[in-house]
Amino acid sequence: MDSSKKSTIIVIVVVLASFSFLDFVCGCCRRRRSRSPTHGNWGPWEPSDWDSVSCSEGYKTRKRYCNNPSPAHGGRPCSGSNTESIDCDECSNNNGGCQHDCVNYDGCYTCKCYPSYKKRASDFKLCDRITCVTSSWPAPSGGYSSCSGVSEVNSGTNCIVTCNRGYRINGPSSSRCGNDGMWYPSSSPNCQVTQCSSLSPPDNGDISPGICKTNPLHGQSCSYECEPGFTIVGSTSTTCDNGHWAKEIFSVKTHRNLHLENPVRYRKQCMLTEVKRQPWCPGNQSKLQTMIVPLSPRHRL
Repeated sequence: MDSSKKSTIIVIVVVLASFSFLDFVCGCCRRRRSRSPTHGNWGPWEPSDWDSVSCSEGYKTRKRYCNNPSPAHGGRPCSGSNTESIDCDECSNNNGGCQHDCVNYDGCYTCKCYPSYKKRASDFKLCDRITCVTSSWPAPSGGYSSCSGVSEVNSGTNCIVTCNRGYRINGPSSSRCGNDGMWYPSSSPNCQVTQCSSLSPPDNGDISPGICKTNPLHGQSCSYECEPGFTIVGSTSTTCDNGHWAKEIFSVKTHRNLHLENPVRYRKQCMLTEVKRQPWCPGNQSKLQTMIVPLSPRHRL
């Protein structure tokens, strides 16, 4: 084969080879341009319902994954958080263990007591009744309290003081145990002994003891005394009873030593005792007769 033919064959082979290489390169480029980026998308929440999620530190939490699909070929990842949480309502489960009221807050809860109760120091879920110490509002001398005999009473209790006969209340007659364990009012009562009006001594006599003429108190007994030659008609004493003197009916003796049909009430008085000599009769000894007569009707009440 001559040289001209050889040259022609070589040129044809080179041209064919060149087309085959270009086809290969262009095919790779086309395949590379067909792979577009895949952006990520969230999958479902796990678990799908909250009832199956347990509480932890006051909240329920669940997750999701960026796998529906996952980002590829330069695609964007999923946006947002992969977790979500909601508050746990602890009060919905056995009242949160609270003895009285359960109050739910975001992420926590607390127990509250009814009025007149307070939380127990050792356990905030339990409640104790608020009380007042009766020694802080004691019964007075000369009287007694409806709360006597107990060391403490529950809040809301009213204690009432009653004075003994012959005494009267001075200060509040009752007090209420408040919801804070304090007494209202807080001032303590007392029972004061009653006083009778002072007595005036009778004419021609006196009264003892001397306090009867100045400041006689309940239960005080007073005695009347007459001067020599005079005597008491009626009772010889009286008593101060609950602010009043014991009232007595006194009878007046006539010279015949008889009682009146209708006794007259007199102020206590001393009657003059007179010695009168009867007319003398022959053969008889002289006789003496005692007469009790009122001094004056001005002593009537």
